[in-house]
Amino acid sequence: MFLNRVVLPIVLSSLLIAPHASAGTYTDKLGSCILGATTAQDQQHFVEWIFSAIASHPSITPYANISIQKRDEIDKNVAKLLESLIGDKCKSEASDALKYEGTASFVTAFQLLGAASTEQLLTAPEVSSGMQGFLKYVDLVKLAKKIKPSQP
Repeated sequence: MFLNRVVLPIVLSSLLIAPHASAGTYTDKLGSCILGATTAQDQQHFVEWIFSAIASHPSITPYANISIQKRDEIDKNVAKLLESLIGDKCKSEASDALKYEGTASFVTAFQLLGAASTEQLLTAPEVSSGMQGFLKYVDLVKLAKKIKPSQP
């Protein structure tokens, strides 16, 4: 029952990285605890898991070569992280959030972790450079002319 009510919603919704807009007091406390309790290595494990899950999509698999063994290792790391955060480090916050605000509080709290982990990844210069690679194929002059306001 706990798996269906709490863990599955966390796992599934963590892929939707944007934080939920309306968090309650207990959700905020849980989110703060989770963010404060995670290390850079924890965030690395979490973002690896997000990437691994996204790489499972049929349209992405040709570009990502993740072995079954590596995927299993990634899953184990996130399982340990989830157990540690909910069962130990943020146990009282998790209990209160579940009691007073329901399973949606876990979704929101772990979306915050997803956002923080992804932000950490995106700040790497290599990622920033990779994200700008398409610009060499954009005709900025042509694009600017197309969106320039017409003269009255």
